[in-house]
Amino acid sequence: MKNGHLNLSVFDGDRNRLTLTCDNWLGFQLQSLEPELITDGSVATTGAGKLIEQSAERLLLEFQFGSRLQMRFEIQKWRKNGIAIQPTLANLNATDVVLNEVTILGGDCERGALCFGEDALAVRLMEQGNYWGRIRPLAKQQDMQDTTGTIEPNTASDQVTGASDLVWVAYDRLRQMALVTGFTTSERWLGKIELATHPSGAVDRW
Repeated sequence: MKNGHLNLSVFDGDRNRLTLTCDNWLGFQLQSLEPELITDGSVATTGAGKLIEQSAERLLLEFQFGSRLQMRFEIQKWRKNGIAIQPTLANLNATDVVLNEVTILGGDCERGALCFGEDALAVRLMEQGNYWGRIRPLAKQQDMQDTTGTIEPNTASDQVTGASDLVWVAYDRLRQMALVTGFTTSERWLGKIELATHPSGAVDRW
């Protein structure tokens, strides 16, 4: 699916995960995105996506979580350069399930590349909540990083995490391109966009 500059593809071997790329934004890619659930206090195993329908205007994709839960995505073009995702989660049997946490689309660097531009130092992030907001860099300048040699680069010990309520922006000043991600409603659920990175700007999770 293509809308303006934004490209959405469904392919990851036999997993049918989602990948986002953008014309004229070199270095931007979010690969192998898929939903994640925590139910009854445990991470539910995500099955391979099943492509139900694919056209120039719409995608229908289903993900199975064991034999009980199913999440369906209806993905459509939105305005000039966007996509709108309508997720539906269904319990397929009569057994009650405690739903602890829902990740509509999550990316992990072990599955695929997560990059917001060629030069992480040029990227700025906008994060906000009801009573606060901030702009911060994706990466730290080299002279601000640990120089003692006691921490290996891009390890769990130097991970930086951030979260934004309802809307989040990554802006590449070099290419003058931005990704705006958000939720159209906060009814019943407060949507968050979370990011885990390293001082170098390498992204672990989105």
